[in-house]
Amino acid sequence: MRKYLCVVVLACLLTACGSVNQEYAQTLANYAQGLSDAGVEPFGQVSLDGQPIIVLLTPTTGEVSAQRRQEILDLVSVTAQVFGVSGGLRHEDILIAFRPPVLQQIVVIDRPEGMPEPIGMLSEASIGSQPGQIMSVVNLSGTEKTLGRDFTITWAVMQAVCLGYAVQDNPNADAMCNIIAANAAAGWAGVDRGVIQDFLDGGSTGLEYLGERDYEFRFIDFVYEAFLKHGQDAK
Repeated sequence: MRKYLCVVVLACLLTACGSVNQEYAQTLANYAQGLSDAGVEPFGQVSLDGQPIIVLLTPTTGEVSAQRRQEILDLVSVTAQVFGVSGGLRHEDILIAFRPPVLQQIVVIDRPEGMPEPIGMLSEASIGSQPGQIMSVVNLSGTEKTLGRDFTITWAVMQAVCLGYAVQDNPNADAMCNIIAANAAAGWAGVDRGVIQDFLDGGSTGLEYLGERDYEFRFIDFVYEAFLKHGQDAK
């Protein structure tokens, strides 16, 4: 069986390599290695030209139900398709290019406690190693957003896929994908337009390493509408 989660220990955080992010990257790499040592199993993949570009994994503990696995596989497949076709996105100060990853491994866990700092209870955490290769952890029990658990999980999964497709030399991809994923998740979940507009009105993404270059959350109509249709088709 193919060996998964071969993480480069000296990997940098996808978006920057400052001292705080180095600590984050090292912690996540170590945690991923621990998951691999304890046992993970694939439950789905997205392929391009017959080669897997996104592999979904989960611990062999059975902590993620079969129903939830299928929901996540469906979500990842649609999200990858949309990002792959679009080739990128522009909205005001957001400009991001998309191309398929060489290989992204997304590990889905359900851990309400025991996560190491500085990862803590983040719903999504990602690191890149070699160009085009990225490893993401999605925690179904991460800190819940005000719009509910399902919305939180959808946002986290879409954030991971967005980072997998984002050109890795974009230093602001994390903030941009955070905003894009929030809009996409709202559309997929069928959140009322007015509700998500109020939810995203004002406030920055809070990524300290960006400083004054941080990005403001905002409603992006065409992202919301694209995923609203796909979400309705999936129900």
